[in-house]
Amino acid sequence: MIKDIKTQDKILLRIKKVKGQVAGIERMMENKRDCLEVIQQIAAVKSALTKLSSLLLLDNACASKDKNSLQFERTIKELVKNL
Repeated sequence: MIKDIKTQDKILLRIKKVKGQVAGIERMMENKRDCLEVIQQIAAVKSALTKLSSLLLLDNACASKDKNSLQFERTIKELVKNL
């Protein structure tokens, strides 16, 4: 799926960070932290997931560019649709 090792490493690191953030939200809920603090952390997770999606789609777009222009166009349309 992912051709570039550096991109894969970035994606895996981002996934680990998201896992940590979600675990933090769970702890916050268990400790009955303030609702606004929890919502701020949820927003941070959403942002991290959006960045993760962008990295994956960009990697896919670059890989498609090498294959053929029709696949590249489809990938770019998917990228735009999902952002």
